[in-house]
Amino acid sequence: VSCNRLGWYSCLRCKVCFCDDHVRRKGVKYGRHDAIPCPKCGFDTAQTKDLSMSTRRHDYGRQTKSYDDDDDQDDY
Repeated sequence: VSCNRLGWYSCLRCKVCFCDDHVRRKGVKYGRHDAIPCPKCGFDTAQTKDLSMSTRRHDYGRQTKSYDDDDDQDDY
């Protein structure tokens, strides 16, 4: 469903990228500073260069916390 070219516009609802040619509809005039709607769902698209994605970090098992062993005993 998404464009095969390098995507410039991303829809955060559909999680699809579109190039400049495929995001604009024929016969519709868009304002210079208006957000362009997604061709698939109509949600406002955002330019991919303006997006900042964060990654989730998961800690599993013994890597979650480091416990300092202050006593001199060797516990097994």
